[in-house]
Amino acid sequence: MKRRITRTVIETREIIRVTSDEPPIVADCPVCGRETTFLRPEATAAEAGISQRELFRRIESGTVHHLELPDGAVLICAQSFTRPSETSLIDL
Repeated sequence: MKRRITRTVIETREIIRVTSDEPPIVADCPVCGRETTFLRPEATAAEAGISQRELFRRIESGTVHHLELPDGAVLICAQSFTRPSETSLIDL
């Protein structure tokens, strides 16, 4: 008698949308040298599809510009996040 094996494969997809009621933060980026919008790490990582840990690795390597506020909060330069290059998070 033949044994019958049934396999069930379940695929899931997750969509994360980060929204905020806070107004955008605009400041001069010390690396870009121009006025730009700064993003919170959780929004940046979610938009790029990477973990916050990976985002902070890229900050430490210098491929993503950031500001550190007096309270220790980190903000990500939108210019370094979206500019097309091999080091940016998202290629346009």
